[in-house]
Amino acid sequence: MGLGQGHACAIAGELQEVYCWGDNNDGELGIGVLGRRPTPGATGLTSAAELGLGADHTCVRRADGRVH
Repeated sequence: MGLGQGHACAIAGELQEVYCWGDNNDGELGIGVLGRRPTPGATGLTSAAELGLGADHTCVRRADGRVH
């Protein structure tokens, strides 16, 4: 799990999918639309190995080394 200034993300499930929620004024949830998400929602990114969150951003490193 990772925590940003006003948002959070977690890796869950067999597919190691990224779920994010919270503030999304700058697109930090990575879901393609702006606006707050009050509950965890899937981002569509799978095979996640590591999360890096900051004030207004989220980075995901996948198991194969790709970074999003």
